[in-house]
Amino acid sequence: MLPPPIRDCVGVYRWLILRLPEASRFAFVKRLTYWWVPIYSKFRDSIVMQRVFRRFLPVIFHYPGIHLKDRQSHYEWSLLDTHDSTTDAYKHMRTPRQIEQFLVCLGARDITVRTVGNGVEAFCRKPR
Repeated sequence: MLPPPIRDCVGVYRWLILRLPEASRFAFVKRLTYWWVPIYSKFRDSIVMQRVFRRFLPVIFHYPGIHLKDRQSHYEWSLLDTHDSTTDAYKHMRTPRQIEQFLVCLGARDITVRTVGNGVEAFCRKPR
């Protein structure tokens, strides 16, 4: 897996967007989405370009995975998912090591922390 931001730059955009005044975040995401969706659409059949876009741009785009009825539906889904992924102020990113240390501080036993496809999984037993 490549290091950030080459692996995934949504976190960088999220960091920037969360520093905007709360009242202007949606408008900013809406402008981003409005700008990029036509470009994504133009390259919707190019797997290479889709991968490049996913690495460097924050807009979540569902071509060709989800078959929606029209371009407006794709735009609305992109806007919703992009806003959701870049403005969630309660998401706290942690490394596997940080999660393990937290569980140790809680007194957990038999701790297993691993990185999987969708993030980090942690298993442990609580002390008696």
